[in-house]
Amino acid sequence: MTTGLWQFTRHPNYFGEVTLWWGIFLISLSVPGAYWTIIGPLTITYLILKVSGTPMLEKKYTDNPEYMAYIRKTSSFFPLPPKK
Repeated sequence: MTTGLWQFTRHPNYFGEVTLWWGIFLISLSVPGAYWTIIGPLTITYLILKVSGTPMLEKKYTDNPEYMAYIRKTSSFFPLPPKK
C-alpha cells in the first residue's frame, strides 16, 4: 500500500467520501435556506474519523509492525507527501 494514492493517505476512499459530501453541501448553498444541509457532511466526517471508519479499520492492524511503520510515514486522512 505504498503506491498510488495510498502513498499519500492511508484512507483515500474515506477522504473521497467526505470530500463528496462537503461538495454536495457547497452546491446546496446556492439554494436559499439550505444552510441546514451541513448536517450531512458533519455527520459523515465525524463517523468516518471517529467512529466507524479509520478507527475500526486500523484497530485490526495495531499488532502488525509493517502497518505501524506505514502509519508513521503516511497521513491518516488528508493526502500529504509521505514523511521520511
